[in-house]
Amino acid sequence: MVAATRTVELARVRTARELCTYVAEMSGDTERPLDEYLRALWRLGAERHRAGRAYLTAPELAELLAAAFDAPAPPFDPGWRALRDQTIDAVPDSFTTWEATVRDQILDLDELVRSGLADASGSFFAVDADEVDAPGGGRWGNLAPRDFLSAACAATFGDGSRDGAPVDDALGLIEWDRFANFLARGQRRL
Repeated sequence: MVAATRTVELARVRTARELCTYVAEMSGDTERPLDEYLRALWRLGAERHRAGRAYLTAPELAELLAAAFDAPAPPFDPGWRALRDQTIDAVPDSFTTWEATVRDQILDLDELVRSGLADASGSFFAVDADEVDAPGGGRWGNLAPRDFLSAACAATFGDGSRDGAPVDDALGLIEWDRFANFLARGQRRL
């Protein structure tokens, strides 16, 4: 996917503002359903983790978020539902937290469609509401990747006070659990 114009180059992404601008520009006018986007992101994130990445730099995070717009997504596996109820370690590692967050979001989106609360494309709700609770428990207000990421950016960084750092300060290293929190905030409308 090629965005019409870029004001931020990947190698220069250092701040929350640059990260969010880069990802918004790279999203262009994608038609990819959010569940497919998240499945691609999950695969890409797992590849990074297997490569020994305990954290991501701001450019790596931006690249990962942008790559998921076009990357192949693994098919949905109904077996993932059994993982939702599994007991995990009392102190899961940062990547395990991220992986469970993404998997649960994918499951929530599937449940929204199966229960009739969202249409099959995942692009809008089939009910008249700003946000809906998925049967698995997640509250959802954004079903399109661009809206999801925009909400994640605004809720995580906003005016700079929510994430503890101003939007124009360098992000530093982003651990997987911080990335999980970012994704969780994308579900809700602002």
